[in-house]
Amino acid sequence: MKKIIILLILISSIAFSPKVQAASAGFSTTGGGTIYSGTQFNVSVDVNGSDSYNAVTVNVNFSNLVFVGVSPAGGWTGISGPYLSGNTVVFSGALLGSSAVGGKNVLNLTFRALNYPSTGTINSYGTIALADGTGTPVDGGGNTVTYTVIDPPPPPPPAPNAVNLSSTTHPSQDSWYNLSGVTLNWNKQDGVEGFSYALDMSGDTNPDDQIDGSEVTFTNESLTEGRSYFHIKAKNSVGFGPVTHYAINYDKTSPDPFGIAKIEKENEEKIILYFATNDTLSGVSHFTAKLDDKDPVTVTTGLEVDKSVYKVYITAFDKAGNTQTGEIIITEPISIPVSAENTDNSSNTVLIIILVLSLITFAAIVLIFFIKFVNNKRNKKIKDVLEAAPTL
Repeated sequence: MKKIIILLILISSIAFSPKVQAASAGFSTTGGGTIYSGTQFNVSVDVNGSDSYNAVTVNVNFSNLVFVGVSPAGGWTGISGPYLSGNTVVFSGALLGSSAVGGKNVLNLTFRALNYPSTGTINSYGTIALADGTGTPVDGGGNTVTYTVIDPPPPPPPAPNAVNLSSTTHPSQDSWYNLSGVTLNWNKQDGVEGFSYALDMSGDTNPDDQIDGSEVTFTNESLTEGRSYFHIKAKNSVGFGPVTHYAINYDKTSPDPFGIAKIEKENEEKIILYFATNDTLSGVSHFTAKLDDKDPVTVTTGLEVDKSVYKVYITAFDKAGNTQTGEIIITEPISIPVSAENTDNSSNTVLIIILVLSLITFAAIVLIFFIKFVNNKRNKKIKDVLEAAPTL
């Protein structure tokens, strides 16, 4: 209750006491300058008194600006306000139990510029009450700050986006290929002047800031085995965009040569085959087995094969499609043994056949000569009869 009475006395002193100008008071507003339309900004209002003072009333006028908010500052206890009345912010406050000399902050205010080109102003003025026991009022004017509101310049065009890469020869960055030549293609955004790119074995290279060309394709016919990377970035009037990295996996080397081990299963007509190999670059993909003249099928080590199979071909494939083949004979071809007795009998049989054929041939020759002899005799007898016959 006592504080309220003191505040009322101070207010009455300011309102009804005769104004003495021996002391001086002044108000000032910070800010001013050129701002963009729609911009929000803060200003502060300060008071300055040449003599000790403990109360203040301040009015802050503004034009062509949008009021956003206000708060007291500097330790003032509000007697009235702050509040908005038309285009004026009004505040009365006191320093309870203390006083000030010189400059002191009173209000912090927030405004927003209009959304079109204009000129906004802020001006502050008011009265202080001297801490002289009677609250002698002293008027004070303030400065006017001006804001020139302009439209912001159009935003600069953005830097190019990351280049979108594709490949007709190596379409997947996760797959391996046995092609030594690579072709890459990419998009070209509007406003792009050209591209900087590089091909190496590092995954994070940033090409230099020099344009290497404006074309949208790249070809290299002599890749190094292993994983290469193509790095590219686009440039427009703003500068270079982010780098795109594209992995190119090339492997032309076959898997390592390998052997095949066979283990017979006891009391069974099965053979178990074990095999393995290594591929340094792309790694082994799978194995196939070809049993005699059958079509190959995909298999794994520990393959069971019938003992009736003659030969098995195991082929290892790496992830680029290169192959390495090993083979193993399961069962040797069956051969019929020939004994000495069988050999003698066979020889005798052959000799008999030859002798019979010789006799048949000789008999045929004799028969031919005999038939020829008989024919000659008959022909001679007929001739003699004809010659002895009388001539008619």
